[in-house]
Amino acid sequence: MKRKIACLVAATVTLGGCKVIDLSFSWAGIPPCSSVSPEFQLKDVPEGTKRLTFWMTDLNAPGDFHGGGEVDYTGPVVPKDAFAKSG
Repeated sequence: MKRKIACLVAATVTLGGCKVIDLSFSWAGIPPCSSVSPEFQLKDVPEGTKRLTFWMTDLNAPGDFHGGGEVDYTGPVVPKDAFAKSG
């Protein structure tokens, strides 16, 4: 089963009818307008999760695509630069 996570600048993500996944990250050390994605720390990811999908929504320009991607779920840390972002 594929689960998608909307990555807004928030610490906790809730999906209707699904378990709460705790997500934290920091832009510290990443230059503005860089294509590097931050490291993500995850907690309470449902057992059996195989892949995660991230996408970034700019609340000031919600129609503009700012990046994201899909990664294999291998543990509680998604490494820095695991997928593309822009702006």
